Amino acid sequence: MREIYQDVERNYYAKTLDEVTPMIFFDADNYWESDPVMGETRAITSSINVKPTIRPILTLGLVSEKRPKPAVEACLDEKLLFTTDHTSIIKALRGHQKRSQQNLTFALAAEPLKIGTLRMNRR
Repeated sequence: MREIYQDVERNYYAKTLDEVTPMIFFDADNYWESDPVMGETRAITSSINVKPTIRPILTLGLVSEKRPKPAVEACLDEKLLFTTDHTSIIKALRGHQKRSQQNLTFALAAEPLKIGTLRMNRR
């Protein structure tokens, strides 16, 4: 769970929509889209529904004067996937190939990610 919301946080503070990294939930059994069924002492079905929280969080962080809501929604339609469709997954990953290479270069150089403090201190 921590890794999912770390990625949500990083995308929330993206300066451009190009910087939003794809989040792909290969979800053949709807694990990430279903609420667990709880019994008295344990879960009867194991799942956790993260889908209803991720998109609104990212929309809140990304919509701005420079990034209107329709552009953000189109970006999330391409990059936030709950699917098993290989074609959609490959398209999302290939569309982010250039930015991924830049991120890898920064990571290998041990350079910290630059997140503007102005965006972190919202009113």
